[in-house]
Amino acid sequence: MCDWLHEQGIKHIGLDSDGDIHKLIPIWLDAGIDHLWPFEVQAGMDVVEIRRTYGHDLALMGGVDKRAISTGGEAMRAEVDRLVPLVEDGGYIPEMDHGAPPDISWEAYSDYTEYLKFRMGRG
Repeated sequence: MCDWLHEQGIKHIGLDSDGDIHKLIPIWLDAGIDHLWPFEVQAGMDVVEIRRTYGHDLALMGGVDKRAISTGGEAMRAEVDRLVPLVEDGGYIPEMDHGAPPDISWEAYSDYTEYLKFRMGRG
């Protein structure tokens, strides 16, 4: 499928996959997939580690621990701060590792988005 897509002029191919995907990433890269998300922190996925391992061969999106967002305050800020170098390095879009669960209050979510904008130089 990836070969056919590339033949059609599709440059990048992404895949949404949940859970612990460490063992699958090399197979997917060999197949031609070069973008993955959401990198579930709770399943042991760490986008910082994945970038160290695969460099820019793999574009990343996700990997923001929703539990830190739910906790808020310093835990949330530390989680965002941990990921800023990946954003600056390129090829990474910070996003919660799935949608916001019901235990994230509107206030906590708003604080997260405002802090993320601030750290990205947009606030």
